[in-house]
Amino acid sequence: MRMLDGTWKLVYTSNSELLAILALSRLPFVSIGDITQRIETVFNTVENKVSISVPLSRTSFSTTASFEVRTPKRLQVRFEKGVIQTPELLADLNVPESVNLLGQQVDLSPLQGVLQPVSQGLNGFISQVGGRILYGA
Repeated sequence: MRMLDGTWKLVYTSNSELLAILALSRLPFVSIGDITQRIETVFNTVENKVSISVPLSRTSFSTTASFEVRTPKRLQVRFEKGVIQTPELLADLNVPESVNLLGQQVDLSPLQGVLQPVSQGLNGFISQVGGRILYGA
């Protein structure tokens, strides 16, 4: 069991719930980060985690479960909790050169120059008040 300890990156799944999350990445401006699973055999726990980014914000959510080895080929898994991390405000407004929208490639390169001053203003604003918004300081 000790060989399972560590953080593992998901490279394949047939789980329909995860496929729905991965499908979000087909939406314009939505980015799905790595889906990871951290296994700690000392505590008999597993944590699954995924991060999602959209313009100006990033968050992640996770589920934690405990497990008990019933036989060499069978585990009893009990889900303990789910957590949605407080969204993080991002100062940079990165606009891709193009996006695929309903099967059509849309050129966004003209927006990049126009949005640069907006991004600089957001950077200043978030550095000034971002922590106060999130933490009520």
